[in-house]
Amino acid sequence: MERHRALGNFIILRLAGEISGWDRPSYFAYTLQMRRAETLSRMGEWARAEALFGEVLGATRLAGRQDLVADCANQRGFLLMQRGKFQEAMPLFQESLDISRRLGLEAQRCNTTGNLGNLYRNMGDYTQAAPLFQEALELAIRAGDRDLMSIIQGNQGLMYWYLGEHEKAKRCNEQKMAIDIDNNNLQLIGTDYANLGGIYFSLGEYDRAEECYHKQIAIASQIGDKYSLRVGLNNLAGIYDHFEDYQKALECYDQSLQIARGLGNRGGERVVLNNQGKVLSYRGDYQKALALVGISLAIAREMGDRRGEGIVLFTRGNILQDKGEMQGAREAYLEAGSIFRELSVKEYLCECLGDLARVELACGNLELARKYNDQSRQLAEEMSRQEYLAGLNKTEAEIGLALGEIDPREYEARVSPLVSKASARFQVEIMIRLWQVTGDAKYASAARETILSRPNWLFRRDYRQWMEEINNNGG
Repeated sequence: MERHRALGNFIILRLAGEISGWDRPSYFAYTLQMRRAETLSRMGEWARAEALFGEVLGATRLAGRQDLVADCANQRGFLLMQRGKFQEAMPLFQESLDISRRLGLEAQRCNTTGNLGNLYRNMGDYTQAAPLFQEALELAIRAGDRDLMSIIQGNQGLMYWYLGEHEKAKRCNEQKMAIDIDNNNLQLIGTDYANLGGIYFSLGEYDRAEECYHKQIAIASQIGDKYSLRVGLNNLAGIYDHFEDYQKALECYDQSLQIARGLGNRGGERVVLNNQGKVLSYRGDYQKALALVGISLAIAREMGDRRGEGIVLFTRGNILQDKGEMQGAREAYLEAGSIFRELSVKEYLCECLGDLARVELACGNLELARKYNDQSRQLAEEMSRQEYLAGLNKTEAEIGLALGEIDPREYEARVSPLVSKASARFQVEIMIRLWQVTGDAKYASAARETILSRPNWLFRRDYRQWMEEINNNGG
């Protein structure tokens, strides 16, 4: 049956090309099948979309239409990249690029070069990604294609964001937004606000990030772009999560989830369920959190989304670690870390190794804890993740204290400066630990004051436990 359908596409392409008087008739069947595949991809039916792209690619090769092969290979490579199948996507992008260069297909070359840059960026290989983005941008400028210029500058901005070069990321996105405003492309302007919001979030400018996300949501609502609305609500929930306004976060996540399900957007559903699970774990509702994350994991595996699978496994590890189930947490982190290594997803691998270090520390495996902590530090330094390095410094001090390499006074000297660099929740964790190690009640008092300054502190299980510890021990 599959052979017959592929042969049917081949015959349509060949016959259409032989009928005189049609205006590029050979594109008819190809475009129809490609749009079907693109629609399946947007709906999250990635396995079906991948199979259809493969079928059409086979038909174009049989038909000898190298221009169509270049287009379809690029689009199939893009889907494989979304699924985390980076090594399978690479030869398709290269095939598309080789054909485009040989035939002088400048628009296709520009598109594929940009996608190859995205592939290397997603693999964490920024030295390969940067020149590809620059080449794609120069091709777009030469062609006067402002839409492609906008897309490429947005992707460059994401690369700089991942690298922690936030000013460069902002410049790219501001240049992109200028093009989109000039073109009056409201859909892309909404995406621009989403990207800028992410940059401001990383810079710690949370009010500006929130403003960007509200603008994204307003534009999406105005033009009826439900996909962007779903993303915007998910982004806004992340802001509320940071501000520890967890009820608002859950409300936004629920709205985002309902939109994703209404659209049949399985990828979006996977993301939101994972995020809901994280928030519920803060409350100590571990059973429900793990259930939601389990559904998210099943969707990722059903879609073949390897990167998404790794992210959900990482979240599962976080929840089990908070629950005190260290063996389960270790298994989840090791499985997630294996995927992140396979895909070269350095950002998540860095955090996964850092959390593995804390699990091994809790289990008394101090040399293994140091090994993981050092590996995480190397990645964090490569990416200039200063805030995350503060957490790794605390873990190293804990290992040193446990091994007898430093005494409580030296521990205090190393750890107390980290408070000023930490989020409110991490500040409390540091001060509680300083109180436990030194016995100095000033740290318990500071921890109590910080907890009580958080309007929704009762939501969090760790805050409640720390307050109980302070009250029971006269801190």
